Amino acid sequence: MKKESAAKQREILKFIGGLDLQHYAVSLPTALENISRARQLALELLALHVRTSEISRITLDESTHKQRDVRTIDRHFNLHPVGSISHVPTRNEPMLWIPDAVAWSLTRGGDFDAAKFDIKIMKIELVS
Repeated sequence: MKKESAAKQREILKFIGGLDLQHYAVSLPTALENISRARQLALELLALHVRTSEISRITLDESTHKQRDVRTIDRHFNLHPVGSISHVPTRNEPMLWIPDAVAWSLTRGGDFDAAKFDIKIMKIELVS
């Protein structure tokens, strides 16, 4: 998003706001420096909030934490099993670009605030 012009950024956010999607933004303490642990915590928090949702597939960005991701999801989504979990390179799955754009919008704020584009976001925050 940073490399796009302001007009293109608005166009992207307006398109995302027009999609029938619910976004979950997980906010972790900035003091949490261990990326692997942060990823695991984010998946755990997400699981707590979407257990009753009808999720048939989870697609995550390819990472070195594939096995840990699968274990975390299996353990925390046990009330509602997920049909498939896949890890793909971000460049191969355009739907993975959406969370990046939404996260960018949340941190950028101002004229680019997600709320201005009707992007539906459920914020999940871990307070340390």
